Amino acid sequence: MDGVTFEGIEASEGGLEGWLGTLAAELREEGYRPQAVRRVRIPKPDGGERPLGIPTVRDRVVQQAAKLVLEPIFEADFEPNAYGYRRGRGALDAVKEVQASILRGESHVVDADLSRYFDTIPHAELMKSVARRISDKRTGQTYLGVAPSKRRVKRFKQALRTVLHAGNHAPLDEVVEAVNRKLRGWAEYFSIGTLEPTYRTLDHYTSERLRTFLVRRHKVPGRGTRRFSYPYLYEELKLMRLQDRRRVSRTQALA
Repeated sequence: MDGVTFEGIEASEGGLEGWLGTLAAELREEGYRPQAVRRVRIPKPDGGERPLGIPTVRDRVVQQAAKLVLEPIFEADFEPNAYGYRRGRGALDAVKEVQASILRGESHVVDADLSRYFDTIPHAELMKSVARRISDKRTGQTYLGVAPSKRRVKRFKQALRTVLHAGNHAPLDEVVEAVNRKLRGWAEYFSIGTLEPTYRTLDHYTSERLRTFLVRRHKVPGRGTRRFSYPYLYEELKLMRLQDRRRVSRTQALA
C-alpha cells in the first residue's frame, strides 16, 4: 500500500538499522499507528473467494515482534490436542494423531467447521481477554501476582509429557527446544509473585522427565543420573532452568 519494499529499506539512508530504530522509537513513544492493508481475494476450493489483507512491511515487522512476545505466553496454556496456528504444528500432525487414535481402537471422528470464523471475531472481547493475560507495565504501576495453582502446575506437567513421550523420535536438540518453549511460556505468564517454590518443583520435574526420556531413548540401565547428569542437561543440552531465569530477571530489575 505504501510502496515500500525490503530492498528499498536497505538502500535508504540509515539502512535497515536506522529504519528499525525509527520504528522502535514510534512504538516506545506510542506514536505507532498501523497503515491500511492491501485487500485481495484468493480462490477457495469450493469455488468461493477468501478475502486476504496484505500489510505493509512496517506493520508486518511490528506484528511479528508482537507475536514473538505473545506466542509463548499463550502457548504454555494451550491444550495438547490443538494443532491449528501453532508453531511447530500443522494439519499433517493432526492427521497423524487421528491415525494413531484409530490404531488405538477409537472409532468416532467428528468433523466440524466454524463458518466465516475470522470474519466474525468479536475484537473488543478478544482484546479484553488479551488484557487479562498481558501487561505492558507502563506508569510504574505495580501489578499483584498470584502464585500458580496446583491445577496450573498439573496442566504444565501434562503439556510436558506431550513432548517427552516414548514415541517422540525427533532430534534431541528439537526435543529440548520444544521443552524450553513451554518453560519460557510458563515463565512469561507466571513472572510476578511468589514463584520460587513452584519454579523449583517444575525444574526438578522437567529435568527428571527429560532424563527418563533419554534413558528410554538410549536404553541406558538404571536412572541414568551419571550419564545424564545435571551439568549435561543444563550445560550441554541447554535445558532452561526457571530458577535461573528468575534470578536474571531480579538482577535486571535491581539494575
